[in-house]
Amino acid sequence: MKVTKLLSEYKFMLILLLGIVLGTAYANLSLRMGWGKWDLFDSSFLTAYADITVNSMILWQYVLRTRIKDFILLSVLGMTRFCRPVLIAYLVYLGICAGALVSSAVMHFGVIGVMVYLASVLPQYLFYGIALWFLYRILYKRNARLSNIGIVLSVALIVLLVGTYTEAYINPAVLKRLYGYLY
Repeated sequence: MKVTKLLSEYKFMLILLLGIVLGTAYANLSLRMGWGKWDLFDSSFLTAYADITVNSMILWQYVLRTRIKDFILLSVLGMTRFCRPVLIAYLVYLGICAGALVSSAVMHFGVIGVMVYLASVLPQYLFYGIALWFLYRILYKRNARLSNIGIVLSVALIVLLVGTYTEAYINPAVLKRLYGYLY
């Protein structure tokens, strides 16, 4: 009985973990089978940060457009009866991406690749996770009045905007520092 309750309580974390395992398996299998070129985190990835200046405003506009599309899609579909399958599919997708990226970083940098991966997704993914949690609480749980949905969606949007800002303005500096530390 306790295991069932535990699985029910943490089902979305388990779904995300399943996606990570699938992403890791895909990355490793595709490398062995020669299906693609896994050069995302090669040595030129961090070297680029030492040699370039990032136009943070243009980067922020791009990141904002990209993340807002996901937010709107999740928000709109979250208000339909397809909320659960969409949320599950999105979590699996995020897990697959994370697993593939971690594997790629480890393939190129060894154990230090985990640090490279973390530096490439922090701090923005903390904010994105919080925004997704707000969407989950208000849309998936469906335990709020219509007036509260607007407030919670607004808060989630603000948290998402903070995440996009950190991705464009803070994350490139973090990666530049990491390059200086590693090389």
